[in-house]
Amino acid sequence: MPKIPKDQRSPYDRMLADIPRRKRRRAATAHRQQDRDGGDGDDVEPAQVFRFRDLKALGIVQNWVTLAVWIRERDFPPGFLLGPNTRGWFASDVMAWLRSRPVERTKHQQENAPL
Repeated sequence: MPKIPKDQRSPYDRMLADIPRRKRRRAATAHRQQDRDGGDGDDVEPAQVFRFRDLKALGIVQNWVTLAVWIRERDFPPGFLLGPNTRGWFASDVMAWLRSRPVERTKHQQENAPL
């Protein structure tokens, strides 16, 4: 079977070609996590992964267009591909992004703020 040039491959073919690199990256990340925890990895809980429907259920975002704008302009974590058409985000990354956002002041806080 002839080899297809890289520029003519479909996104799915490119994703499949990227699998070995992603496995190495995951293994390196797991190794760094073990070093950070100081354990052998048996006591480490798996990281929680949010999908778009989870972000929507939590009230973080309502549609894909807004999410794309936030990723591009507001430093929302880009996430990672779980499959050819499925994206996931680590819960810790999403929560860290939420904590970094400015907090809206309530009317009571505005009235009692020192000048």
